[in-house]
Order: sequence, then structure tokens, then C-alpha cells
Amino acid sequence: GTDWHSKFSVFGSRMDFENPFNLDYKIDEQSIFGSRVEVVKDINIQGKEGSIIFGGEIQNSNFNGKNFGNVLGVADTINFEDNIDSKQSTIFGSFQIEAFKDWFVNASISRNALNYDIDRIVDKINNNPQRFNKAFETVWAPRLAISKKLSDHNSIHFSISKGFSPPTTTEVR
Repeated sequence: GTDWHSKFSVFGSRMDFENPFNLDYKIDEQSIFGSRVEVVKDINIQGKEGSIIFGGEIQNSNFNGKNFGNVLGVADTINFEDNIDSKQSTIFGSFQIEAFKDWFVNASISRNALNYDIDRIVDKINNNPQRFNKAFETVWAPRLAISKKLSDHNSIHFSISKGFSPPTTTEVR
């Protein structure tokens, strides 16, 4: 067939984290909101079924993290506090075809961008609260994959790719 179809999704999450650790006491809050669109064109090339997929995703996050001293499991004097806004975007394209019966080949590429706006509101350790922006280099991530369908519920998959693993909020603090 040569059908077009699309999917659009909206997602979000909320995290509240409190941890009286050995050396400090952490209280973190994070809200994440994002959306994703995917457009698919089903194709048939000389009797072989396949698809071409294009899409994109954006994700915005707001993180507030506080680190305190820990006195017998109770939060004490604040050491530092950060407000971090992050923006992540991905665009992608993919081509998949059933090259032989139950053998699928997939070639994909994505462009990934990430930016952190960090506002250190309190800094009792260095006494230097500041605001700065950390924009990571845009990453292109290609992938080539081959799959063999063994049954309706089982398959074998092999892929080679250049990955993109953005640093977590904890890693950039």
C-alpha cells in the first residue's frame, strides 16, 4: 500500500524526591512536558512492503534541586539550590523494508539538541551564586538495523548506531 498516517502524542511527568543521604540531604522537584509527532508513509517497492517515517519530539523540563547539610537525618543549613530549565529536541527519519520474507532492514538518522539554563540561586560552598547556559553540541545519530522475524512473538535484531545519551540534570549540577 501507499498510505499516509500519523501519530501525535503529548506527555508529562512530575517527580518529588527527598533523600537523607550520609553526607547531605537532597530535596528535588522536577516537571517534564513534551510532545511528539510521527508521519508514516507505507510503501511497496517491487512487491516488498516498507515504510518511510519522519518526525520530531520536543521536551521541556523544570528542575528545582536543594542540597542541605544532614544532621541525624534532618535537613540542616542549605548548601546550594539550583533552578534548571532544559530544552531537548529531536528530529528523525527512518526507512524500513522487508527485504526478504521475514527479514527487515532499517536505516535511520536523528538530529538531537539539548540546552540547559542553570540558575544557582544559593551557593554556600563557593559563595558564588550565578546563572549560566550550557548548550550541548548538536548530535547526528545514524543507525542501521537488520531483524529476522522468528514467529509472531519472537525476533532477532542486530543494529549498529552512533548513540545520543544526554547528561542528566544531576550530572550538569
